[in-house]
Amino acid sequence: MIGNEVELRAQTKKISEELKLSEEAILIELKRYKRGSRDSSHNFIKLNSESGNIKAEKILIGCMLENEQIARDILTKLKAEDFSVLLHRQILTAIEKNLKDDKMVDSQKVIDYLNDDKAAKLISKILMEETITFDEKIIYGYVDTINNFKLAQERKNLEKRAKILDEKIKKSEKIEEDDLKELREIVRQLKSQNIN
Repeated sequence: MIGNEVELRAQTKKISEELKLSEEAILIELKRYKRGSRDSSHNFIKLNSESGNIKAEKILIGCMLENEQIARDILTKLKAEDFSVLLHRQILTAIEKNLKDDKMVDSQKVIDYLNDDKAAKLISKILMEETITFDEKIIYGYVDTINNFKLAQERKNLEKRAKILDEKIKKSEKIEEDDLKELREIVRQLKSQNIN
């Protein structure tokens, strides 16, 4: 039994790291459990999993298509390039344009703007099948999922570049100044990610 708020936060953080779920998602599920509601209406997504990231993108697109204010809020936290799927990025760009031009979100105008059968089918599928929510905490959990996936991908790319440079340096006795600069930049970026 968890006695106080500090201990609850510590345990939540520990579980969050172990399960790779957001702390908010765990707290929401705990509150549901305490109320006796065993079935969860939202499946929270594991971080760093491609399918989880893609599902989060679809759910956020659905939320944006259904609610203009949520669309504006999400667009302050994410950009189209934060989405990993090209079609999702295109839909997000169309939503942004729709908001800018018409000051509202209209799924039909987004479909018309894209003029793409695949986009139309995906938007229809998202609006019919995905779990669309208006709960801010849940939405921000999905935003965190996308941001964490993006950070993990960036970190992987930086580590890959560092490894290539390391091998290059090991092979040659002469170290190029550009290689050293790039290696320093990679180390700086990796350190800054560890701080965040």
